[in-house]
Amino acid sequence: MMSDPTGMGEGLFLSTDAGESWENVAPAIGSDDWNAVACSSDGYTIMAGLDGGSLYVSTDLGQTWSESDSGSFWTSVAASDNASRLAACAQGNAIYTSDDDGSTWTRQEASGERDWSCLASSADGSFVIAGVYGGYMYTSEDAGVTWTERDSLDPKLWGCVASSANGVSLIAGVGLLGSLYTSTDAGETWMD
Repeated sequence: MMSDPTGMGEGLFLSTDAGESWENVAPAIGSDDWNAVACSSDGYTIMAGLDGGSLYVSTDLGQTWSESDSGSFWTSVAASDNASRLAACAQGNAIYTSDDDGSTWTRQEASGERDWSCLASSADGSFVIAGVYGGYMYTSEDAGVTWTERDSLDPKLWGCVASSANGVSLIAGVGLLGSLYTSTDAGETWMD
């Protein structure tokens, strides 16, 4: 799954042949300002976030879409392997989670209002890691309900993060000529 491969305002593109060809599935929604995308391990369930708009979920490889939640600057989304558990973060807002395939969303108050920039989850969705742009990394071991600040690093301009299937091995990147950091203990300690 790839969003906006040419840079700005082109659409939301889907490949079902390992990247040999691409189809723009955004016309089904009628917007081009995509900022975040994630999918289930089989690719059938896709979640995408609009820049300053709504979250959308598709369960049929992007052919039809349902609006899930609206009104935020969505910066990152994550899905469990079967997409039953979803997470989304928004700049200057909170982290939102869904445990019913995106039908309903819960604003996780414990995450606080921060400039959330990136998040990732384990395969079962129980472990979630999220970064604050200009702040710390945070982890949750209960699908986003409670959060632990991981302050073993100084605040960074976190731009991306990925998790292993079990949530133990992590990699995170810092924007603006930053570095890559890795953790092998679910975010307790980090190395660059």
